[in-house]
Amino acid sequence: MTGPEEQAEAVDKVLRCWRQGDVSRDAGLEFMHLADFSRPHSPASLKAIAEGDNEAQMAGISLAVEEVAGFAVLTQTCDIVRSCRERHYVEVAPLVDRDGDFVEQVRRLKKAGIRLHTRHGKIWSRRRSQPRHDR
Repeated sequence: MTGPEEQAEAVDKVLRCWRQGDVSRDAGLEFMHLADFSRPHSPASLKAIAEGDNEAQMAGISLAVEEVAGFAVLTQTCDIVRSCRERHYVEVAPLVDRDGDFVEQVRRLKKAGIRLHTRHGKIWSRRRSQPRHDR
């Protein structure tokens, strides 16, 4: 059995190749988040609320799990390369599929704060630092 130091070294070794903006499209990925009963925002949230037990009902939140197409790394690279002993978390966001109409609205800058970029031959959307409305 490995100790905490060996486990931390193993995590650091894996994270050395991660960078902000990296995307993973591995099959079978699941994303967990808290479902707020007062504001469910996803099908997984609605399902978690419907299946929630009495304790979850009283708390007003429940754990929601859903399969996603992949995830994008949000944490800045300068923080990722620090040891996991110092920086305990790496933030990721789930990738969501969008229909052609949404993509076209982004392309024509009708969706403020979102821009398209190409990576590995695919079109991705991501938030712009400042919305542009000049087109």
